[in-house]
Amino acid sequence: MIINMNDKTYEDRLRYLRLWTLEERRNRQDLIKAFKMYRGFSAVSLDKLFVLDTNRKGTKEHTCKLVKTWSTRDVTKHFFSKKVIMESAKPKDGGDTQHQRF
Repeated sequence: MIINMNDKTYEDRLRYLRLWTLEERRNRQDLIKAFKMYRGFSAVSLDKLFVLDTNRKGTKEHTCKLVKTWSTRDVTKHFFSKKVIMESAKPKDGGDTQHQRF
């Protein structure tokens, strides 16, 4: 084990060791899985879980954007397809987006 880490909190250990939190690791793995599905490296087809945006004009002619679908049930936010859309749609530059391009 690493010496003198017993008295530090979880966040301090992660910061010291330059590691990601469990949530960040799970989100990253979900995005990698979705990318593999898109590229055909997975047994599950992307079309079974996601909807691709077919509106070429509104998507600046990109064909690889996922559509954020709405649901009336709160439990669906924990589904794989919803988690990937929510994580990938987080604005990185302060802008709001509803699509994610692979």
